[in-house]
Amino acid sequence: MRAWTILTRPMIAAVAAAGLLLATNHNAARARADMADHLQPLPFADAPEVTGLRLIAAGDAGHPHPRLLIATQQDQGGMNIVAVAPAGPPQPPEPLAIVERNAAWDATPAAGGIAILSSQAGSAISALVWQIAGQPGHQRVNRRNGFGVFGAPHYIKGEPEHPVPVTSVALGGGESRLVLFPPEPDGGYGALRMLEVPLNGDLVDARVLRWGAGYLLVMKLALPGPGRPERAGPDAETILAGRLDCVRLNAAMLPEGRTWQPFPGQPVFQFDAGTVGDGIAILATIGSGAVLSAAGNAGMRPEVTEFRSATPLSSPAVLAVGQTLHLAVLDAAGEPDARVLLTEVPAPAP
Repeated sequence: MRAWTILTRPMIAAVAAAGLLLATNHNAARARADMADHLQPLPFADAPEVTGLRLIAAGDAGHPHPRLLIATQQDQGGMNIVAVAPAGPPQPPEPLAIVERNAAWDATPAAGGIAILSSQAGSAISALVWQIAGQPGHQRVNRRNGFGVFGAPHYIKGEPEHPVPVTSVALGGGESRLVLFPPEPDGGYGALRMLEVPLNGDLVDARVLRWGAGYLLVMKLALPGPGRPERAGPDAETILAGRLDCVRLNAAMLPEGRTWQPFPGQPVFQFDAGTVGDGIAILATIGSGAVLSAAGNAGMRPEVTEFRSATPLSSPAVLAVGQTLHLAVLDAAGEPDARVLLTEVPAPAP
């Protein structure tokens, strides 16, 4: 990783109340100084039960605004997903859906509201289902592929219409592969398609984002060594450390060009990614906190900013709205003093 410069004492004091130490490289020092002034915990009564975060753009295409989706574990089983406004006066959370306990999940704007995608575990197979928030019932994503183990489900970010294509990491035959479930005219999903992408290791997670005329693929590949619990508690799953690889895909979702790493030599645990025009933003959690890589276009050297934390950070989320990057992360998940932390930073100039 590139050399870091710790911000001056007034800047450090500005983030001390949030329990984080912010470090930045020389190129990004001025751009990231304002981050300290806006970093703040979200008032959320059930913060100790929070297991995951997502940021989506709500509203119409001309006036989008961020919505923060929060998943919490319930005492009677299941996981409750609610939506809140990340800024402005506090408002009661809006209930969206209840999904299986410990399910992997994602969300995207839809014509009927918000579409929720989640996994359903089984003894030998696992399914993917989707539903519109607030509407009864759900539909199976893998309806044409009934047998399989499908994990890490995600909607493709930036697709303009619903149903949005779904990606998943499929396990079978001792290996993991990235698969795509394309939408069909009836509003459901078709048979899976294996995506031929360069896998230089065991695939753990992946995000596909609309990027120009094609797509950007960000992959997490497993690294050897122990993982860490995703949160405090006896039923917490272990998150393996991994390496992030990126590659551009064309409109047919075939690789174009070479693979590159946004954080060379840096193991990460979880990540999220977003695009703003030709720009890219990737937020990932690491052993000492979190790192943000942001570039205004594909040919620009990214600015890398590190958030140092004495307690584990998890479930990173990033969303670009206009020329602003909205960031969210969960601090000390599962602990009595857990917090949802939010901030906004300027998107890098193209």
